[in-house]
Amino acid sequence: MDLDNIFNYFSGFHVYFIVFSIPVLILMFINFFPFKKKNKKFQAVIGVFLAISIIDLVLWLLIPTDELDLLLDLWFIKILHTAWWLTLSMVVNQFLDFFIWRGVFVRDNGEPLIPSILTDMLSVIIYFVSFLAILHFVFQKPVTGLLATSGVMAIILGYSAQNTFGDLFAGISINLDRQFTIGDWIEFDGRLGEVVDMNWRSVILKNHDRNHVIFPNQVLTKAEVVNITRPSPVRRILLDVIVNPEATPARVEAALLKAAKESVHTVDDPPPAVWVREMVDRGMMFTLIFFTKHSSDPAAKSPVNAAIWYLFQQEKIQMFPNRQDIFLHQEVESEIVPFSNGDVEKSIRSVPLFSSLTSDDVSELARRTNQLHFGPPQRIIVRDADGASMFIIGKGEVEVLVAGAEGGDLKVAELPKGSIIGEMALLTGEKRGATIRALTDVTVFEITKDAFKSIIQKRPEAVTNISELLAKRSLETSSKMAEDQEGAASRKKQEQGLAAKFAARISAFLEA
Repeated sequence: MDLDNIFNYFSGFHVYFIVFSIPVLILMFINFFPFKKKNKKFQAVIGVFLAISIIDLVLWLLIPTDELDLLLDLWFIKILHTAWWLTLSMVVNQFLDFFIWRGVFVRDNGEPLIPSILTDMLSVIIYFVSFLAILHFVFQKPVTGLLATSGVMAIILGYSAQNTFGDLFAGISINLDRQFTIGDWIEFDGRLGEVVDMNWRSVILKNHDRNHVIFPNQVLTKAEVVNITRPSPVRRILLDVIVNPEATPARVEAALLKAAKESVHTVDDPPPAVWVREMVDRGMMFTLIFFTKHSSDPAAKSPVNAAIWYLFQQEKIQMFPNRQDIFLHQEVESEIVPFSNGDVEKSIRSVPLFSSLTSDDVSELARRTNQLHFGPPQRIIVRDADGASMFIIGKGEVEVLVAGAEGGDLKVAELPKGSIIGEMALLTGEKRGATIRALTDVTVFEITKDAFKSIIQKRPEAVTNISELLAKRSLETSSKMAEDQEGAASRKKQEQGLAAKFAARISAFLEA
C-alpha cells in the first residue's frame, strides 16, 4: 500500500477510529487490572467494540483506495459501522458507570452521590449523539434538518405528555434536592412509608402493611413531606392518659416516666417527660412525651401502654377512658390473684441459700415477703442500679439482659418459675449485674434487707452456711480443679477463705 492510500485511509472515517480506539485499548488494559470490583459486562462491551474495530481496520487496509467508495455503499459495511458507533456509546456509558458514577462519586457506604435519574438522562443523550453520528457518517444524511424536526416534535410531545414531563422534571428536582433518598421513612398527607425506589416518574413507598404504594413525582413536590429518618431517626411520641383525680400528680408523673423507660423502643436521649394537661369531666389528663426510633406510632406506643397498665395496678392508680358519656363505674375483680403464705413458704424452702433456716424462720420470712406483679415490657431489675433485695419467681418467665459489645442489651438467658434473682444485692449490697425483664405476666416474691436481717439477728450461724454455699457456687463457676487429693485439699482451702470473705461482707452490709 503506497503513501497516498495511507493518507486517504487516515483522512476519512478512520480518523474517528484512531480518536476512540486508542483510549479504549488503554481503558481495557486498566479494566483487566486486579480491581476489587469487576464488571464483566464492561469487559464484554470493550471486547465486542475492539473486534468490530479490528475487522473494519483490516478491510480498509486490504481493499484498494479506488474501491473504498464502493465499499462504503455495501450493507455489510454500513451494518458494521453502525455496530461500531453503538458499541462505542455503550463503552462510554459503561466507562462512566464503572469509573465515575460508581467509582469517584460514591459515598463511604457505597451509595452513589449522583442521582440515577441524571445518569440515565446522560446515557440517553450519549445514545442520541451516537444515533446522529450513524446518520451522518454511515448513511451520509444531513442532521440539521433532523434536529429542526426534532425540535418541532419535542414541542408537540411536550403538549401531549405534560404530566409525564412534569413527573420527569419533578423527579429531577427531588433527586437534586436530596431531601430524602432510598431507605428513608417519609410522611405526607397522612401517608407513611419507607422509600424503596425513586425513578423517572414516581417514588415507591413500602408501608407498614408491607405493600408498595406508588406516588407520581409531582404529588411529592407539591406536598408537605416530613422526613422521619433525617436529620435524626429519633422522633417524639405523645400519649394522653386520663386518671382519677384522687391520685396525686407526682405519683402519676413518676409512674408514667417509669413506664416510658420500660419500653425497648424508648431512647434515653432526649429523656421522656410528662405534662399535666388539664382537668376533664371525670379526672385529670396527663400527656406522656417520649422519643423513639421506631417508624410506627402504634408499635412504639404498645409496650408503653402495657407498662402503664401494670404500673397503675401496682400503684393503685385508677385510669379513666377518654369518653364524654356518663356511665356507672363498676368495680371489676382483678385478674392478679395473690399467693398464699403456704405457697410463698414453699418457694423459700426451694432456695438452697435458705436451706439452713428453720420452719419458723421460713414462716416469718414469708410473712414479711412482698408479692410484686410485673408484665412485659417491665424491668424487675435494672443493670448497675443499687439494690438491697432478692426475688423468687413465683409465676411466669423472665429474660436476663447484659451489656452488649456494641451497646444496648444482650439477651443471655431465660429464667422460669422458681428461679432466684438479685441475691448478691440482698446479701452484700452489690449493684445489679444484669437487667431482668418480664416475658409474661410475672409474680415475684421480694425478700428485703430488713426482712432478711430480722432472721439473721436471731440465727447468726445462718450467715456461715449461706457464705459457704456462695463460695462453693463461685468456685464451681470460675474454674475446675484436678480431682486428686492435693487438688481437693486446695479447693477446700479456697472455699473456706472465700466463705470467710462472704461472711464478712454479709455481716458488714446487714449491720450498716
